[in-house]
Amino acid sequence: MRNNLQSRKINFVQDFLRIQNEAVIRRFEDMLRQEQSKLTEADLSYPMSLEELNTVIDQAEKDDRNGRLTNANDLKKEIDNWE
Repeated sequence: MRNNLQSRKINFVQDFLRIQNEAVIRRFEDMLRQEQSKLTEADLSYPMSLEELNTVIDQAEKDDRNGRLTNANDLKKEIDNWE
């Protein structure tokens, strides 16, 4: 029987939480970063349509109006506090 994607993700997370080996966790972290990087590169490999660009601009303006932006100086201060 095939599980739907949501069930598979929940099962994976439950299994992941039981892992006690740090090396295994590190390998999963590395694999996740690599796969996320591949997806990001794939998303950037084609130009945005005018409609997509306008949607992104509209969302950015909405975020600005609703105070959901972080200015560069505040972000730099936050990053400086990361370990």
